[in-house]
Amino acid sequence: MSKQLKYQYSGTRDGKVKMYGTDDFLQPIYHKFGERFFQYRKDWDETGQGGTALRDFPLFLDIEPEYKCNLRCVTCPHQYGTKNPTYINNRMTPEDFRKICEEAGRYGMPAISVSNNNEGLMQKHLFDYIDAASSNGIMDIFVGTNAHLLTEEVSRKLIGSGLTRLLVSIDAATPETYQIMRKSEKFDLVIENTKTFKRLRDEMGESLPLLRVSMVVTSLNQHEEQAFRDMWTDVADIVSIQHYIPFKGEADAKDDLVPQDRPHLENPICTPLWQRMSIRANGDVIACCHLANKLKVGNVFESDIHTIWHGPEMSNIRRIHAEGRYKDISICKSCMS
Repeated sequence: MSKQLKYQYSGTRDGKVKMYGTDDFLQPIYHKFGERFFQYRKDWDETGQGGTALRDFPLFLDIEPEYKCNLRCVTCPHQYGTKNPTYINNRMTPEDFRKICEEAGRYGMPAISVSNNNEGLMQKHLFDYIDAASSNGIMDIFVGTNAHLLTEEVSRKLIGSGLTRLLVSIDAATPETYQIMRKSEKFDLVIENTKTFKRLRDEMGESLPLLRVSMVVTSLNQHEEQAFRDMWTDVADIVSIQHYIPFKGEADAKDDLVPQDRPHLENPICTPLWQRMSIRANGDVIACCHLANKLKVGNVFESDIHTIWHGPEMSNIRRIHAEGRYKDISICKSCMS
């Protein structure tokens, strides 16, 4: 009998990100961490409803320990290689990553991604990063991948690592559209690797990491959205549908990839500014997870996260949003309009 993936919630207030899962898809993480995880999700949801009371420390950090990827997708600045204006040739050491996690642990931060705008499985020290997060009491640990390197050996290591969520980006339901979107002919490999991960997890008697597959909906693939959801209903724990946001962050610039009827609110507020920050391999702290990396608010190798979170740069961006003036910031206008 096929399971039913119901629309659970919008990952953003404007509906640009929608998550589909069973009613109890987070139950394995609740079971592992109990009341503390329940409180984290309550805090996240309350902030996500537009509450602007600032917490003492982020609930979530997106960390990009290395800026590397083995694909050149049309929705991503990695398509430009080293000519990408956000390119940096840095690798965060396990020691530096652990220091970040130690500070986060002191404040009880509940969640972290050990990859951001990069291919998680290309990271030399990936399992050191996961261990640093887990050993400092961070519960919900994410890594993102395109699944090209998701071999059986890697899958087994991930399943036993403390990781709670594996995020697989696919963007297509057919090889033809995959090639257009991701400039790769390895669609079948990606499907096989992703399904093998789920099979191995079941055979090992584990329920974690949760498997999320995602599609970034553009004008090039929006005709396959329903087919994509259908093909993963019996495999993935979560199916994520994300409407494309222009990655250059240039307000009013024409981008033919923007899909028809992209959702938006008349008076939006960017709740992630009250929930999370991003950290790049060179230590730069970015106010949000936008791929353009334009809103630098500090550097974690020069100041601690708590100070940056409460600092003047981050506070000013929040104030502009709280006053409804997000269009004053070009990258925010590009993302939220």
